[in-house]
Amino acid sequence: HWIGTEEEKPVMATPAADSLAGRAGLRAGDWVREVSRNGQDWVEVKSMPDLQWQVVRALMGSEELRLRVDGAGRGERTLTLDVQSLESREVDAAVMRRLGLSLRRDPVAAKVLEGPAAQAGLQVGDRVLRLGDVSVIDAAHLESLIRTLGEDRQPQQQVWQVQRGAQSLSLAITPVIDPVSGLPRVAVFFYSDPEWLTVRYGFFDGLAEAVQNTWDRSLMTVQMLGQIVTGQASVKNLSGALSMADYAGRAVRLGAVFYLTYLAGLSVGLGVLNLLPVPVLDGGHLMYYLFEALTGRPVSEAWLERLQRGGMIFLLLVMSLALYNDLTGLLGTR
Repeated sequence: HWIGTEEEKPVMATPAADSLAGRAGLRAGDWVREVSRNGQDWVEVKSMPDLQWQVVRALMGSEELRLRVDGAGRGERTLTLDVQSLESREVDAAVMRRLGLSLRRDPVAAKVLEGPAAQAGLQVGDRVLRLGDVSVIDAAHLESLIRTLGEDRQPQQQVWQVQRGAQSLSLAITPVIDPVSGLPRVAVFFYSDPEWLTVRYGFFDGLAEAVQNTWDRSLMTVQMLGQIVTGQASVKNLSGALSMADYAGRAVRLGAVFYLTYLAGLSVGLGVLNLLPVPVLDGGHLMYYLFEALTGRPVSEAWLERLQRGGMIFLLLVMSLALYNDLTGLLGTR
């Protein structure tokens, strides 16, 4: 927090009409300034990762999430996302799509693969202005239009008006149906570099933010474990050494601050796990001490041996499950 990081400004893309954000009235270009999980205490949103963290906390706590947004030309508005209506408490790609919160991207072709768009003559750097009679707002809006026009699984030819330098061109593109997703596709990736903000805290604010962040991460770890045990969340959320190493490598490539942040979060999670009342962990030893304090006698040697064996078997099973999740995730089979 003292060093500071470069993070994306939380300016939103066009949400899907059936998403929570879409139903709440979020529009393209809305800048999320503050959030509240109880309708009273508002917290400043400093960046997109900060917003995502608040969303995770609301999901884990099954809380209603309110957003205070500043839309270009629309003034300040307060929107309510009915997060409680989501059946899943897992924070995965499907849940984030249902929420409808994503960064705004310009409808500029960043990569054109072999397919309908390339065959029609679309090139990298082309900006899509209109699809048929509809003006394109951003990349998310364009992708939504493509999907809508192919909902009957028989997509029709679409006329795209694109800007290439000083030229304005009309391209006739007929999407194809993806055999896996069943959705129409044109084989184009749209991307534009978002606006970045420097997030940095002063000495005392940085300390306070670090303490609050450590507490929040600890609480979320306990909540996630509880939901896994009760079946509210999938065991696929467990990850092991392979995933840790993979994420650490990615963090290193992003820079020293991201790497240190990842290590700090990892340390907090491992610290919480180590305090669980499981024999062979420190939390198990604390349970032995508590038993001795309450009864005035230590746990018998026979029971210590049984508990140690049971705890070791439990940890081996959890580690095996985490390793399986790592392998399936890295191999792309999950």
